[in-house]
Amino acid sequence: MTKAVNRVRITVLAVLVIVQCGCSSTPEKTKAFTRLEMADHAYAQGRWVEAEQHYQAITQQVPNDFYAWFRMGNARLRQGNVDAAISAYQAGLQRDSRQPKLQYNLAEAYLRLAYRSMQSAYELSTATGA
Repeated sequence: MTKAVNRVRITVLAVLVIVQCGCSSTPEKTKAFTRLEMADHAYAQGRWVEAEQHYQAITQQVPNDFYAWFRMGNARLRQGNVDAAISAYQAGLQRDSRQPKLQYNLAEAYLRLAYRSMQSAYELSTATGA
């Protein structure tokens, strides 16, 4: 992600935090920004479990932040937790259904689920001689 896009993303999150927490709750806003920085850093480093935990905390603080849902879904998918990734992508799309990356990654997760099912069917058919 480019620095400009990241700045826009942080600005959008700031507005959401301000609306969500109110102008007087500076510690909450600071906490959300710190959490976002930690989440994005862990994500960039490929530390998927840590990134997922941080994004999940962000979704609890700012539930309408589709980006946190998207990134949490990506982290879950990287861990092989397809069902949980699907759930996160769907939650992100409920917040903003016009996000093509969310739609694409949701489709990819469903394809992985289908592949896993086909692989199981194949293994069962070869084991039984069908």
